Amino acid sequence: PKGYTRDYLDGKIRLEDQEALVQQAYLATRAISDVVLCEGTGHCAVGSIVHASNAQVASWLDAKMVLVANGGLGNTFDE
Repeated sequence: PKGYTRDYLDGKIRLEDQEALVQQAYLATRAISDVVLCEGTGHCAVGSIVHASNAQVASWLDAKMVLVANGGLGNTFDE
């Protein structure tokens, strides 16, 4: 939502609350689903400023993670 990053940096949103909301949404979905596929953002570092990168969210959910990325000479790791 608009202003989320600023609110997080200003301390209006706590990391623990953010993590709990993500976990609650995941558990609610899992309870009514045979399979849950969590798709991350298009860039590995998106969300890192609020401590919610793809890898961090996967760890909150104890989810296995597969990184699909473009490769090749001249590309950076997080590209």
